[in-house]
Amino acid sequence: MSLALHSVAGTTPRYDHGPQTFDAALREFGFDDPWLRGWLAGTIDSLYEREAWVGEQFWIPPYEGYVAVGQPRRVRAYIRSDSIEHPNGGDWSRIDYPRKPTA
Repeated sequence: MSLALHSVAGTTPRYDHGPQTFDAALREFGFDDPWLRGWLAGTIDSLYEREAWVGEQFWIPPYEGYVAVGQPRRVRAYIRSDSIEHPNGGDWSRIDYPRKPTA
């Protein structure tokens, strides 16, 4: 079984129109750098057990400024232009993006 099935990268689109993969949704949202898209997927995966992503969806709500992952009434993460926000107990935690490593 592919590890992508148990990763946020394997989530399915909520809507038939628009991006059909999580990576394509990140590109459409403006994340052109493959390194950052990989970092985002890896960081979001680390927030939950891999099994948590089975059956989950992603979507880009119009005019909201984020990519959402989870279910409509139980969002597991918001990917914004500069951070990931995720539920942490009763609060929402924020993870700011790192700078791309330089050689």
